Amino acid sequence: MKSELVKFLIGSYSGRWLASLMGAGVILIGSLGTAAWAQDLHELRVKGVSVDRQSNSPVVIVEAIKSAKSFPIWIGFTEAQAIALEMEHVPTERPMTHDLLKNILAGLKAKVTRVTITDLRDGVFYASILLRPQGGGPEITVDSRPSDAIALALRVRSPLFVTQKVLEEARIYGSSESGFSASLREQYGIGVQELTPELARFFGVPRAEGVLVSEIVSKSPADSAGVQVGDIILEVNLKTVLNINELSGLQGDILKAGKLQLTLLRVKDGKQNLTLSLTPKPPK
Repeated sequence: MKSELVKFLIGSYSGRWLASLMGAGVILIGSLGTAAWAQDLHELRVKGVSVDRQSNSPVVIVEAIKSAKSFPIWIGFTEAQAIALEMEHVPTERPMTHDLLKNILAGLKAKVTRVTITDLRDGVFYASILLRPQGGGPEITVDSRPSDAIALALRVRSPLFVTQKVLEEARIYGSSESGFSASLREQYGIGVQELTPELARFFGVPRAEGVLVSEIVSKSPADSAGVQVGDIILEVNLKTVLNINELSGLQGDILKAGKLQLTLLRVKDGKQNLTLSLTPKPPK
């Protein structure tokens, strides 16, 4: 026997669209023990987009708000671009795929209640999108890749969660970074990443020369100076930097100078060059 919600869905324009997804097994309707499930959830914030050093694949870095544990989720370049554009509030001439999803949901008057990273199996993350249809009734759970779910969540301003199981099993981000990279993050609040040829194409620069800024710690010296995720470091203290190895080779000079003077290429503002000075955090 069909529920009143299913009858409503099948009998309306929005219902025909949703019913087709139900038939494909993409949407599940029913009692999923939401109240009990919520007790097992931890709210996340999206910290930024980076690249895994071992695989050279894009990752989105998320952080559990209460525990401050960060972990990477491997995603595609297209999804990385969609997430980065929204985080940096960069407008596009025409709606991208996730903008289209947002517009469709708005037209159907369906609300994204939350997005959840639900599982981690064989290194692959799984997610779900919880929708509240127009007129009330049972909420609808849509299976999704985490990358698409996160890109949509950012656009509709819905909360992002992770299950306790996934939080425990996910690899801690940054646990294998070099001592120099850790020092940059600790003293200046700046995370860096090799600018690979793939990333150079992604950011629209002709050559893979420089070091990509992959993370900015809130209220850090880098944040206060105006350094942004996606900036490309070309020079440090007036010395050209072509890659991570050259940056690491300047560790002694940086310590001696007691500051960072960065020459940056800011791609998102029409590829302009900037020079910014940073002083390190005072030791605790």
